[in-house]
Amino acid sequence: MAFSFRAVLLGLAALSCGLSGCGLDQHPAYSSNVKYGVRKDPILKASASLRKYAPERDDPDRPGVFPVMKFADIFKGDHPYRKATESLWTNGVNRVAKRTGRDAKAFDLGNLHLSADDVSDFAVALDGVLRDPTQISDSDRSTLESELESRFGTPASPKVNIANLSSNAAEQTALNDAAQKLKLDDKTLAMGSTRYRVHCLHCHGVPGDGRGPTSRWVNPHPRDFRAGLFKFHSIDQTKGPSDRPPSRDDLMRTLREGLEGTAMPSFNLLTDEELESLVSYVMHLAIRGQAERDAINEEFKWVAEGDSARLERDKTKNIKTNVEQSVAFYVKRWAESNEPGAAIVVRPFPFDPNDVEKFKASVKRGQEIFNTNPSPETTKHFVALVLPRRIEQEFQKEVQKVKERSKIGVTEEALKKAYAEAEYDIGLQVRDEMVKEIEKTKGVKLSGNQIDNIHADAVKSDKFKARFEAAKPKIKAALEKSPELPKDLREQIRKKLEPDFAEKAANALKAGNCIQCHLDYGRQARFRFDDWGTLTRPNNLSLGVFRGGRRPVDLYYRIHSGIHGNMPPNAFVGNEEYLWDLVNFLTVLPYPAMREKLGLRID
Repeated sequence: MAFSFRAVLLGLAALSCGLSGCGLDQHPAYSSNVKYGVRKDPILKASASLRKYAPERDDPDRPGVFPVMKFADIFKGDHPYRKATESLWTNGVNRVAKRTGRDAKAFDLGNLHLSADDVSDFAVALDGVLRDPTQISDSDRSTLESELESRFGTPASPKVNIANLSSNAAEQTALNDAAQKLKLDDKTLAMGSTRYRVHCLHCHGVPGDGRGPTSRWVNPHPRDFRAGLFKFHSIDQTKGPSDRPPSRDDLMRTLREGLEGTAMPSFNLLTDEELESLVSYVMHLAIRGQAERDAINEEFKWVAEGDSARLERDKTKNIKTNVEQSVAFYVKRWAESNEPGAAIVVRPFPFDPNDVEKFKASVKRGQEIFNTNPSPETTKHFVALVLPRRIEQEFQKEVQKVKERSKIGVTEEALKKAYAEAEYDIGLQVRDEMVKEIEKTKGVKLSGNQIDNIHADAVKSDKFKARFEAAKPKIKAALEKSPELPKDLREQIRKKLEPDFAEKAANALKAGNCIQCHLDYGRQARFRFDDWGTLTRPNNLSLGVFRGGRRPVDLYYRIHSGIHGNMPPNAFVGNEEYLWDLVNFLTVLPYPAMREKLGLRID
């Protein structure tokens, strides 16, 4: 009995130790046999095409449908891609019919049964929208995998190898510095890999493809990092490309706080070092995925082979070079997003936030802007606020022109143009003098053709030449003299802008067009394809669930620079007061008591 009791105690102690992770590595590394491989799921080449052929729908995707695992999936049952691509299927049917000798009219598009060769024919037909990487030969896949592994390593030994990416010493040094600032060193990535394996893999998958074991049953679907797109960020997308990646701080905030209303939890219990390593590892997966995607899209082309076709390497290109160029390009892009000047500049709210009446007016304007229905009062407000600013902008442009002209001096081109204008004017003067003298002497009225003939003689005359030579020093001196702006220039600009400014103001206030996607404030929004090729529904804003954060500044970020993959940047750059009107409206919208207090009606 004593022995039995002692055994039980020892068993409980062992179990307790096991459950607490005592003496065990809580973050074991991947096996060295695990590889990223080369993707086999379809590459969405043109999300706009999906939206074009199947722009909106009322029904969501069924559980287990997305993410798409293989190209053949899209031909099953009521898969959403069927409706999005059926108009392109005729070419696929014709290819199958030609290869097999079957009658194209006999195909039942609603009940397709495709062989592997048939799928290849359809892969050619749909390649403008979806590319099927499984059509790449095993040898070419092996070559691409080898090049990717040389630059990015394996899950057990991840890296971002930037060695010898540029023959230019300065450019290579800049790449080295960028990788260091981005914390893409092997040690950080190794820690990030082990944390990712335990905390992230089950949703986001080994290569970061959003196709982990739980992914098909999670909605919203886990992010596919390989596209390099992240919805929630603080980077200004109105300057330069509109697909700039987030900063490290943006990714850190997502890890710390999670995403409200999704399966993405907070990982705030991890240490700062662990979170930093996860950020680095996610960046590693994104850069690798972008390089892989670019190589598959750019290095391969369809080659006819009898009645069939195959996806073959373009012999005029080089996979190794393509991967190297992609690594350099995307490392630079991520580094740029982490520069201080890349962040959205949040303009201060232009009114006293404690002034209830002004806040109420702001919320009212926000609702009108949201619904693209600005009242005359709101339009008048826009004119009063923005017109003086536009006048000053145009005035400063003229000031700058004068400064540039003074700095540059008289250019050869400017002098040549001034001489040409003087030649023309002096030619007309001499011609008119000659015509007047002839008509007076002969007492006749000359015809248009006769005057034209006299003009040809006038510009060859000694009088013209003498007058033009005498004018040249004066022309040059006038150009060299510093130009002066008219004293009433601002008033001149006002008179030029004012007549149609109210109409332009109304159009500008409608440009946001929030209601186009968020119909009835999102309560009747329809499903649409995003840039990852999954179905999403614009947010029901009346519920007050804001995945990217509910702070006013979070809403400001979303409206200012959009949401990658779903929502474009705003139309109010330079007039950020109206961003704040939208922010104020959205902060009030979910709360009936606040709406009632401020006189806001949404029904």
